[in-house]
Amino acid sequence: RVLNYEWNKEKLKGIPHKRLLDLAIVPVLTIDLKTDGSGTTFVNEYFLYFCGIDEETLWEAATDWLEREGFEYKGIMEILKDMVGEIDESMEEKCRLYFFGNQMRAYGAIAILRTDILEKFAEEIGGNFYIIPSSIHELLLLPDCGMDGKEDAEIKEMIEMVNEQQVSCEERLSYNLYYYNRDAKKVEIR
Repeated sequence: RVLNYEWNKEKLKGIPHKRLLDLAIVPVLTIDLKTDGSGTTFVNEYFLYFCGIDEETLWEAATDWLEREGFEYKGIMEILKDMVGEIDESMEEKCRLYFFGNQMRAYGAIAILRTDILEKFAEEIGGNFYIIPSSIHELLLLPDCGMDGKEDAEIKEMIEMVNEQQVSCEERLSYNLYYYNRDAKKVEIR
């Protein structure tokens, strides 16, 4: 999972994690509960000790899982179409916003680590793009249209407003705006 580092500093004590920008990457253990589905828990240092696993092995397993997890980016209008049926074509052309996350639509913001998919998206759109932290469950991708610089401030304002009004505190990922630089092949904070 990925979560905001500063907001979760206390929770991260004793839990192996890595930093990326203002985020923390945290391995979780999924437990299959025969009667009630499944649950997840953070992997802590005690678990590693009792299972005889070192952190390097843990991160290798987490990386392997990340490479096998099914992530996708899909136009927001395409998702709406799947949910409600027909959408006005003129609306579809105007909306260049893309959903990016896992196919389960749960804890999918970890997709920010999939640089191969980010590179593929940049190639498809032919340029750089913004990564909007919608929640811990998904990200939104917005192609950079080369606006006059006001775009960053407007998007940051939108992130703050949506976080405050629509996203529970536990599911907020960040108030920062991220940017994928195609030439550098890296994500940065704007």
